[in-house]
Amino acid sequence: MKKIDAANDSNDDIPVLTEVIEEPAFTLPTLTEVVNENLAPSVNINSIGEEELSATIQQCLEVHLETVFADRLATLQRQATTQALSELTAELPKLIQEALSAPLLNKP
Repeated sequence: MKKIDAANDSNDDIPVLTEVIEEPAFTLPTLTEVVNENLAPSVNINSIGEEELSATIQQCLEVHLETVFADRLATLQRQATTQALSELTAELPKLIQEALSAPLLNKP
């Protein structure tokens, strides 16, 4: 690690926070450059056959429905777990009281 000495003027190449750097070391891409790089190639619907189009639509529909059903199932599972825990929490004191007051079956 380079130690900076305030008394030494040999550290002139290190910019100070108040200095403006004319040319940055790297340039960030603009949003449009990033989007244009990540765009899927457009498909001309007229250039593909009807069977291929139908298969592609069916595949997209299946993926979409699978995602929707998986999200809905996860939501329902969380709700069921929350409800079961709240019911158990409500019943637990009664169950403990019954267990403590019940006669032991194998009393010596």
